[in-house]
Amino acid sequence: MGVFFIVFANAVVHAQEIEITRADFCLGIKNREPLSTVRDSIRLAANSELFFWMEFQGGQKAIQTLEATGQLLVKHQWRRGIIVTDTIEVGITVDKWLENRDAIRTQVREKGFFTYRTYSYKAIWDYDTYTVITLDGNDNAVSQIGSDRIMKPKITLEEEG
Repeated sequence: MGVFFIVFANAVVHAQEIEITRADFCLGIKNREPLSTVRDSIRLAANSELFFWMEFQGGQKAIQTLEATGQLLVKHQWRRGIIVTDTIEVGITVDKWLENRDAIRTQVREKGFFTYRTYSYKAIWDYDTYTVITLDGNDNAVSQIGSDRIMKPKITLEEEG
């Protein structure tokens, strides 16, 4: 089966609920943006926090889900090899929908899509390589915008010192 695209206001959105527009591993979050981004590997002291921050774009399917249910389920699945170590809900909760629905509706009306920033983090981990896969409300892996490949960013954690 091929990939279908829907075109809105000069933007292309896959016919899935969401797509990732930006994503980074980082050491903190401020004003909904990543701080001290890291690539490939990092040396960390035990129990240090490592964040996976992302921005996603929701199209018509996402706004329909929000309007019908009042929430948009999105999860970060942290994996070490094939082992799932954590699955963390990072989507739009009922409270966040109620707080942001006017702004989200305005974005959809003006652009045909909306963007939303979210993150998860780990403070308990093993020194190893981790992958984060983003899942939608149907537990389908999500791709980065402009690609039909599942986004699977990796980071290797090494002992500090």
